[in-house]
Parts: sequence; C-alpha cells; structure tokens
Amino acid sequence: MSDRHENTADGLAWPKDYKELRALIHEQWGVGEIYLTRQLSGGKSGALVYLADVTSSDFTGLAILKFDKHGDPAQQERTEAERHLNAYESSPVFAKGHLPRVLNKVHNDTSIAILSTVAGRGLEYARPWEQCNHVEQVNVAKRLSCSLLEDWNSNVKMARGLTSPQSVLRSWLGHKLDAADQRLHTTVAQVCGIPPEEPSFVFDGQWYPNPLAFALWKPEDFEQFKLRAIEGHIHGDLNGLNIVVNQVGEERSQYYLIDLAYYQDRQFLFFDHAYLALSHLLYRRGHVTVSHWTSIVTQLCPFDHLRQSARFDGDDLGLINLLKDIRTEVFDWVDRHQAHRLSYMESQFQLAQVAAGLNFASKRISPELRRFGFMYAAIILKDYLRLHDIKWTKHGPPLSTDDTARIAGSRQPPNLTESHVGRSDVESPPLPENPAIAVLPFDDLSRDGQQEFFTDGVTDELITELSRVDWLMVISRGSTFEYKGRTANPKQIGRELGVHFVVEGSVLRAGPRMRINAKLVDAQDGSQVWADRFERQTDDLFELQREIATAIAGQIDSHVRSTEQKQAKLKSGNITLWESFQRAMWHFHKFTEEDSEMALEQLAKLANKEATISGIPAALALLQMRRLMMGDVDDVDAVLKDALNHAIRAVELDARSSFARTALSRVYSMQGKYDQALEEAELSLEFNPSFALGYLNLASALMWGGHAEDAVPALEKSIRLSPRGPMLRVKMIANASIYYFLNDYGQAERLFARVQSNRNLAPFAQLMLAATHVRQDRIEEARSAFAATIEARPNFSLSTFSRSWRTLASNYRSKLFEDLTQAGLPP
Repeated sequence: MSDRHENTADGLAWPKDYKELRALIHEQWGVGEIYLTRQLSGGKSGALVYLADVTSSDFTGLAILKFDKHGDPAQQERTEAERHLNAYESSPVFAKGHLPRVLNKVHNDTSIAILSTVAGRGLEYARPWEQCNHVEQVNVAKRLSCSLLEDWNSNVKMARGLTSPQSVLRSWLGHKLDAADQRLHTTVAQVCGIPPEEPSFVFDGQWYPNPLAFALWKPEDFEQFKLRAIEGHIHGDLNGLNIVVNQVGEERSQYYLIDLAYYQDRQFLFFDHAYLALSHLLYRRGHVTVSHWTSIVTQLCPFDHLRQSARFDGDDLGLINLLKDIRTEVFDWVDRHQAHRLSYMESQFQLAQVAAGLNFASKRISPELRRFGFMYAAIILKDYLRLHDIKWTKHGPPLSTDDTARIAGSRQPPNLTESHVGRSDVESPPLPENPAIAVLPFDDLSRDGQQEFFTDGVTDELITELSRVDWLMVISRGSTFEYKGRTANPKQIGRELGVHFVVEGSVLRAGPRMRINAKLVDAQDGSQVWADRFERQTDDLFELQREIATAIAGQIDSHVRSTEQKQAKLKSGNITLWESFQRAMWHFHKFTEEDSEMALEQLAKLANKEATISGIPAALALLQMRRLMMGDVDDVDAVLKDALNHAIRAVELDARSSFARTALSRVYSMQGKYDQALEEAELSLEFNPSFALGYLNLASALMWGGHAEDAVPALEKSIRLSPRGPMLRVKMIANASIYYFLNDYGQAERLFARVQSNRNLAPFAQLMLAATHVRQDRIEEARSAFAATIEARPNFSLSTFSRSWRTLASNYRSKLFEDLTQAGLPP
C-alpha cells in the first residue's frame, strides 16, 4: 500500500486522503463494521474503489465503496445518486444483473463516499476486467458489447430528423470542444503542433484530417452527409476499471459495472463501445511509438481497403482481434435491427470512435497518450471521409511528435483516468500472460563516445528482431532507453515495466573487432537465465548489427521458451491457458514415447476446450508428424489429414505465427507437396528471422524434397541461433542425415555417434548409422547398430517405413531402403 493509506485493523488500510470521511460513515450509515477487503480500481478523477464488507443498520454484506474528491461534493453526491437511480429506472432488468445500486452516500467539504451494491454472487472472487487473461477478456467484451445493445438498450429510439456529424460529435464531447475549455485545443496546438482550425496534417508521409477542425466545422456545410441517429442509454465512461468479472457459480463469465458517474439517457449510441475499445488499447499498447500506434489503429478501420499490411509486436494481433470482436457485436446488432439504415449506423459508430479519440486527447493524462488519442480520431475520421467520399484538403503541417517519446512518468503504465491533486502514482503494470521482455540499452565500454551510435544500433536491432518473435511481448525502445546510463536492478526494472525478463549487454571495440556480451535475466528473482559472447569483424557495421541482433534474438527465443515450459511444469494451483500450453510443450520436447503421448493428450484437451493460442494446434500437427517419422502410424492418410487440419487451424488463429507456418510446412513435406512446404518454411522465417526451429524445418523440407546440398546452410543457421536446448540432438540427426544423402559418410558417422548417448533419440540415430555403415562396407557394424534399434523399437520394418517415408525424394528413399535392408531391416 502507498503512503496515501493509514494503518487500520479494518481490513485494508484506510485511504489517508479520505480519513475524515471515516467517522461520518460510521455515524450517518449506522455502520458497526466496515472492512476494505480489496481495491478494485483507481477509478477516475482520483477516485478509489474498494470491495467492502459492511455491517450496518441498513445493509449487511459485500458492497462497492467509492471515495472521490470534488469541488462541490454535495452536488456530485446528488448527481451520481440520481444517475444510478435513472439507470435502474430506465432498464430495470439489465440493471438488476449488471449495475450498481446506491445504498448510502456521505460527504464533507471536499470529498464524498458512495456505497453501492452489485447484484451478483461471489463478488469477493471477482476481479477487474483489465486483470483477466485474454480469453476471459474476449468472452466478457463480446457479451458486454452485445448486451449493452440487446438488453440495456432494448427500447432504443430514432433521433428526430437528420443530424449532422458535427452535432453528433458535440453531443458526446460537449464543453470539450469549447475553445474556452482549452484542454483539447491545447493538445492539438501544443502537443500535436497543429493549429486547431487547420483542416489536415501530415505524419510519416501520409495525410490525415484534423478531427478537431472537423468537429468545429459548421453543420450546414455537411447537409448532404447528415445521418439518422439512434438514441438510448450510455455509460459515458466505460473502461476496464469500471468492469468486474466473476465466474464463481456461473457457466460463463458474468460482468458487473461498478461506477455510473457519467450515465446519460437519450444519448446517441455506440460511444460506450468506442470508449471501452480505445481505453483498453491505450492501456495495453500505450508504450509504443506513434508509427507503431498508427499501424495498429489502421487495422481497426473496417472500411479502409487500401491499408497496407503491417508487422506487429507482442500481443498486437490478439488485442486487435479483441477490439474487432467488440465492433463485430455492434455490426451484428445493426444487421439484426437496423439493416435498412446500415450506412447511418456505420457512420454513427465511426463518429463514436472519433469522439472517443478526442475525449482522451482532452484528458489530463500524458502528452503522448493525448497525442495517441488524437491520432486515433484522425485515422478513423480519414476512413469516414473515404466511406462517404467527402473531399478534404490533403495538405497541412506535420504532426509534432518524437518516435522515442515515452508515456506518462518514466516507466509507468498509461494512466487512462483524469488526474487529481493528491493522487498517488499509478501502480506498476501487471505482468501479461505471455512472456514480456525488455532490452536495456547496451553499455558502450569504449568510453570514447565514437561507438555509441553502433551500441545503440545493436540495442535497436535486437528490439526489432525480438519483436518479430510472435509469442513475445517486447517493450518499446522509448520505454527502455529511459534507463540509459543508469544503474538499475533487473527486479526493479521488471516491476516498473511489467516484464518477466530483462536483456542486458555491452559492446567493446578493439581495433577491427567488436566484442558483444549479452545476458538474459529473470526479472522475478534476478537470476541469470543465459549469457553469451559474440565477436565479429567490423567490416560492415550495419550488417554486423543485424547479424548480432539475430543471433542474440534466436538464443533468447529458445531460452525463454525453455524457461516458460519449466516454470509451467512446476507451478501448482490454478494455471492459465498459456501455462497449460507450456506444460504440454515441456513434454513435447522430451522426445520419449511417454512424454509425447502426454503432450498429445494435453494439447488435444486444450484444442477441444479453447484453442485460442495458435501454438496448440500447431504442436498437435508436429506431434503427428513425429509419430509418422518414427513409424508409429498405421493409417498414414488419416494422420496426415488430421495433422493438416490442425496446421490450417493454427494459421487461421494467427496467420503471422512462425510456429504455425512451420507446422503447416512440415505437413506439406510429409504429403509430398514440396513447393508448398518450402513456401511455408520461408514464410515462417520472413515473420521471424531468428526462429531456430524454422531453419531446422527449412533444412528438413529441402532434404525431403531431394535438395540435401541446400539444406546444409539452413541447418547450420538453426544450430547457430540455438546451439543448446532440447532440439540440439534432433538437429544433429538431421545434419547427419543430410551428410548421409550427400555421400559424406565420415561426417555423418561422427554426428550420429554424438546422439547415441541420448536414450530417447538413440534408436533413430542408430537406424541411420546402420545405413551409413553399409555405405562404408562395414556390414557387421551396421547389423549391430540396427539390432540395438530393433531392441528399442521392435515395430520398425521395411513396410512401416515404406508407408511413413513414401514421400521422401525417390533417389534418397531408394538409397536408404536398400541400405537398411542390408543392415537387417525386416520386411
């Protein structure tokens, strides 16, 4: 707890800013006991919201206790109570299930306290929506999006007459559009560097309309673009902090709204949906550059068919899909109820998004987040203008921004609520479900200042390369470069940035050579996970940056995967979907028959239940291909069909997943579709150039298609990117097999011999070693090696391999089967 709270025996510490209300609460509410059991959110305008266990003359049970400061607390108390009451009267059925009901209220000269209840079961187990995992958030967001229209607004009405887009925007934004209010005008003029009346501006080579100028335009100038709007109830400030989620005793997640301070009736719809989507987007991705931000927002424009595909960091795709789900529920509702006014409804929803962006641009939050809100509004408005073919000037001043700018504070998550005098700093961001990593600026050990540009370049390249690892969340350069030149503990950095791992490193130039040291630290306990040294010539500094970054990223990729799997295997109690997946992958990499069966069983359960992670069906496909390679399959066609379905499903879940593309490539290889296999293998490496497994798969695809000579550099790259770990011996077998097919039997023998110490993979290595000995005219040694194989895997036979390896390039297959027959392979 921060120093804003004073110690008390009543549950959590009582907030110091509201200690004078405590006596009034006990006196006026007739409270015998009141325990603050859990803080639900920081609320808005400095408000604090708690779950409280109350015993009083009027109410006994769990309730929501909200503290807030206000210039006129008596008026605010009356206003908020009236809004709660109006919401209940407007939609009693929805209110009973989802809305707070005011029980008591009290105020002094500066502060108010409001006690409200939520009609729900097991509220003490509920948690804020922002703290739920991705799957829960998607489910709740879709239900909320739908029920806000179907239930809360079941009696919507059409607004009288046609309405200009400016009138719609002004209804949501109100005084924020007044120049006298200054906040929004100040954002546009000072934070964005654009005169408020300027029609357009330019950023990153693209023009964008100024949404403030559009909102201030004379309504009569848009007579031909008026719309027939629809009205109902809106929350007005619907964000993740105002939603709690409860699954106890419910078949599916139930949500409750815990604050109605901005409730409005007879207001244009869709603002709630737009506000929730943007607030969540800012909360999750408010630490990126403006260029990154625009690429994400552009993907949320449903009508812009001209946009270019973009590369995304970390959890971008999942976040985009969640926000699209919110929008989809809106359009589905429109299709059911207002299909005859589809264009009007689409326009109203886009205008709601523009209003939400301008709303955040006017808040007392960091300049960077206000700029993000403004850009969001501009991008959506540009799509709106295109949809309606509204001619707009495409010239204007550049957006004033610095792509290395940081969000509010130095290392805090975005504070999406209004600031207030006396408010404490925002808590550190919660750890995301997927691994999050921060790359700190590498130290320049040369100390002469001449190599600093190269050192920073190595850091930048490494951030870029890690950002292409689809399952990692990577903190932006702007956030991590705040630590440049500072001494900070990795555990402290982990807390401040909300990451699981921290990368540190140094660069030293000695004549024509560069030495780069890098290490990966577990930010939870400060332990070192991995460290390595890289030495290179400085002939081409830019190529050297890229080469080193790719090498480091590949090693970090494999080590973080391994660490995640080990931690998930050891964890007890409730585990998330991601942790369940990692447990299965721990077995996946053991290569024993028992572990493979365990992985197959666990992954199949996850796939049947909630396969929202593309790696789940991808791993299932790869396990099926492993069984096929080992000759453990009777019905080859059925297994190939099943594996193909899994691989296609993986790509459908995440088209940019390197792991999913690798799985699809592997299935195509085993089907004999060599061109498609190579295409998918190359695509996986385009998405993630440091993906060691991707290079292993590329080598296998090349060898399987009859091009063993081309497979050598791909296999070497895979080993270089990840020279340790559970896949190393698999790579040795693949490498040895390549040399066998290239007639380099001495090298093949040396590599096969190194794998025989591993009991899990030894049978397969001995099988290939037997074929190698035949080519060396060492028949007795070949038969001895094969006898050891048969002892471990008595099911091996020529017919087994004929079925499983039937798509291997015909010249390689003939050679291998001939040699294995001489070594003693039974028919």
